[in-house]
Amino acid sequence: MCKTKKPSQRAALFAVLIGILIMGITLFVPPVLGSADNGEYASIIEGNGLYKLDRGKKDEYFSYASVKYGVNQYYTEQKTNFSSQNLFIQVAKGLNWIFAKDKTTFDIRFYGCLLGLYLLGALYLIVEYMAGKFPKGKYLIAVSSILIFCDTAYLTWFLSFYPESVIYPSLLMTIACILQLSRDYHRHSILFVLLIMSGGILVTISPKTMLWGSVVGGFFLLLLYGWKKKKYLKLFSKEKEKSCGIILAVLAVLSIGTGLIFQVLNGQIERTEQYHSMTKGMMMASQNPEETMDFFCINRSYSLLDGSSAYERYPAIDIQDKILEKDFYSKYGTGKILFYYFSHPDAFSKMIQLIVNQAYTVHSDTGGNYDREAGKEPGTKTDFFKVYSNLKEKYTPRALGFLLILIVLFWISNRKDWWSRVVFLYLVIAGLCVMLDVIVRTGVAGAARHLFFYNIIFDLLIFFLFSQLLEWLCERWKRKNHKKQIIELLGFSILMTGCKQDIRVQKIVKYAPVKEYSVNGEKDERETICYQFIRNQMMKNG
Repeated sequence: MCKTKKPSQRAALFAVLIGILIMGITLFVPPVLGSADNGEYASIIEGNGLYKLDRGKKDEYFSYASVKYGVNQYYTEQKTNFSSQNLFIQVAKGLNWIFAKDKTTFDIRFYGCLLGLYLLGALYLIVEYMAGKFPKGKYLIAVSSILIFCDTAYLTWFLSFYPESVIYPSLLMTIACILQLSRDYHRHSILFVLLIMSGGILVTISPKTMLWGSVVGGFFLLLLYGWKKKKYLKLFSKEKEKSCGIILAVLAVLSIGTGLIFQVLNGQIERTEQYHSMTKGMMMASQNPEETMDFFCINRSYSLLDGSSAYERYPAIDIQDKILEKDFYSKYGTGKILFYYFSHPDAFSKMIQLIVNQAYTVHSDTGGNYDREAGKEPGTKTDFFKVYSNLKEKYTPRALGFLLILIVLFWISNRKDWWSRVVFLYLVIAGLCVMLDVIVRTGVAGAARHLFFYNIIFDLLIFFLFSQLLEWLCERWKRKNHKKQIIELLGFSILMTGCKQDIRVQKIVKYAPVKEYSVNGEKDERETICYQFIRNQMMKNG
């Protein structure tokens, strides 16, 4: 026999259906919405046998989100770095070859479809967890999940080759599996495999995401602690419980080791990032850039580079110049940058404020969202289904104090759910560490994209608190409604003293809210409760 779906599962399916509708309109119904190339595509698509059809045009960059790409018909020696993103691209190419009529072009919507399905799986698990935790407002929670996680600001990444297109669903799936492992909605072995897969994909998207291996390793350490204390994560029989702890410990070591390998192999900051850490970081935060140059024993004339960017159309200087290598880059590194901010708290405070100002913008410098065939002006951005992202960008207080208030509210309101408290506190700490990494490595240059991880964590925290608020409002509304009905019916029944008792009770039983009903002729529990309540009140009133 088919098992009846739980209310939380029905709410999750409801969210998935609405998500399919929004994604279908955004990614597949003309005019489709994506993200324009800012110059990063070449290093990703050329190694996967693709090329841009609009290459060489004046508006090639930042203007239009291309839907069609050319497929190389000959062997190319162009190699690409190992990345889990390549797996999605190759699968999408296979689907394109099977279903597309024109085999010489690649439709990026196949790629977007794969990522959309990936996101829907994560959305189902998150909504199911929240709806099970807060059952009274389950369908409102499902709708709010669509407003937050299916916002076009996120979905337009899917029709692009930016790493964020894979980072977003992978991070949500990883967190969804972590939360679900504290429940018994699904087999823990399946969730554990999904956790390993999504965590592995997240860490191997690009060299920079390898740093998040330490974050994923922290998840496994949390699971190890939860398994030991609360007996979560039921992977094996009781006879083989020790195997579970061993697996978690090994995975934690491997994940954290991946993050450490990133630090070792990339200990030397890339030249572009190192340039921005000074010109878009310490110089901008300093009241006197010349004194900052003196701190690092750099010639004061370099203070003229204050605020300059390597991505300008006409850069102030060639950042790969050998003179810079000798007189500028060699004077500071990660350690000296940290020491500078530690010894200059005013500059660090200003830098935090500059970063926070960009922390709630999902899209910043990725250009237009429309394809050329839409007939829009170059660089035109969409406003379709961006209610949440627009509200967040315009009205979120630009202060870390606001985040601290949210954390305190979350901690207080989840006193009985220690697992959620620990997981979200850990995520927030990880998000703040990412913010610190951005300050040290790149300054405010492209901060919105570098803070993509923080943005997702913030949205999850807002979603959790909003779900709790909906649960509280639904409960209050029902209580208020029921109290009002009982009081009105009580007053009516007292006035009807000349009427028969059965009429009075009939009126109250018809409207009074109770859970139990009479079965097989047994006395209705509603009648007993309502009649006793009325009798007591009438005796008090004489």
